[in-house]
Amino acid sequence: MVFRLGKDYPIDRIKKPLQEFNPFKNKGPLTGWYELPFSNKYHWEEMTQLALDTIRNQKTKV
Repeated sequence: MVFRLGKDYPIDRIKKPLQEFNPFKNKGPLTGWYELPFSNKYHWEEMTQLALDTIRNQKTKV
């Protein structure tokens, strides 16, 4: 599953095997988007909530 946390999010705080999301063959990864593999699906709900909270906080700062 893929989560948008933003380019400034401190990824090193998350103790899960996140990878930068790169759906392209000839381009670099999407900035601020991270993928958590299926083998860690039991963390998806927690990561979904984190991504939602992060997006909400970004919108209130604007």
